[in-house]
This record gives sequence, C-alpha cells and structure tokens, in this order.
Amino acid sequence: RTRLSQKERLYNKARKSEITTRMKKVFVNASELMAADACTEADISGLETLISEATKSVDKAVARGILHKNTGARRKARMSKYKQ
Repeated sequence: RTRLSQKERLYNKARKSEITTRMKKVFVNASELMAADACTEADISGLETLISEATKSVDKAVARGILHKNTGARRKARMSKYKQ
C-alpha cells in the first residue's frame, strides 16, 4: 500500500505541476498584453488557446479526483478574469 500511495503521489504531483505551469503561462501572457499599448486579435486568440488548454487540464484533474471541484472552479475563474 505504501508503494502504491507513493506512485499515486508522484502522479498527482506531476498533474498539479502541469496545471500550475499552464496557469502561469496564461498569467504571464495576459500581463504582457495588458502592458502593451495595443493588442491584435492574434494575441487574444493565443491567450484564449492557453486558457482552454489550462481549463482542460484542470477539468481532467477534477474528474480524476486530484483537485477538489471548488478548487478547479476557482482556478478556472481566475484565468477567465484575466481574459476579460
């Protein structure tokens, strides 16, 4: 049981790390767009793509029980706020 829980812990840790990395990419990209004087439709579509990838990762983690559903909803709301 100890070996199995260690294996699951590493798997869950990798998933959480992936989510954190994807969210950070969204936040960095959004802050760069806010700092810029003008942004094009291509810039905004790039941000939307990053948000959709991060949202997909969060949804998968919630479905598999890695994250609580309220935590997943909070993280998705944070990212969508940056989009606005």
